[in-house]
Amino acid sequence: MYKRTLTVFMLLMLSAGAPAALGQTTPAAPHVEQTPKPAKAPKPERVPVVTPAAGVAEEEQVQVEPVSVKLARGGKVAISSRSGQIIISGWDRDVVQASATGDNGPVQVEAQTTGDPARPRLLLTISARRYGRDARIDLKVPRYADVETLEGYRGDIEVSDVDGATLINAGNGDVKVMRVGSLKVSRRSGDVTVREVKGDLTARSFNGDMVVENVGGL
Repeated sequence: MYKRTLTVFMLLMLSAGAPAALGQTTPAAPHVEQTPKPAKAPKPERVPVVTPAAGVAEEEQVQVEPVSVKLARGGKVAISSRSGQIIISGWDRDVVQASATGDNGPVQVEAQTTGDPARPRLLLTISARRYGRDARIDLKVPRYADVETLEGYRGDIEVSDVDGATLINAGNGDVKVMRVGSLKVSRRSGDVTVREVKGDLTARSFNGDMVVENVGGL
């Protein structure tokens, strides 16, 4: 009787534990937080490249060449420039060659021929507004050419080895002339030095020293 009671009790206990075991659920997997991926930086927008104006690009790329103009006998060369140094020398060619240098490098010399073909006048011009305040001019002319600098010029002038007539109009700056045919020079201020004139000489200076040597004419 005792054994039967014990067996029944154990069966009741087992039957009572089964539903509890069946009622248990599998524990959920632990929650793992994922670190969010950093957002991609937006691609920078392309900025359109601005091309300089055609006129500006062309002006910067212009290659300055010396002026070379043929001059007949009896011709005259006139120089027009606001300020700077002028150096003129004669040579045994019938061509006028001119080049100029400004504050920013080589600059263009403009040439214009006028007058009678038997006695042409070649005008060489430099624009001071375009190329800066000062521009040095280096000029080679035929020995037979007449030479003239226009009035109002500021700067030193040197002339040598020209058999024609040389006319240096009123201006400011020192003047040196050697081995010319004839000479007329006028300075508001500046020293005047003249050596070896084959023909006549007229020289004026309102403020400056004057040295004259070896004049063949008056």
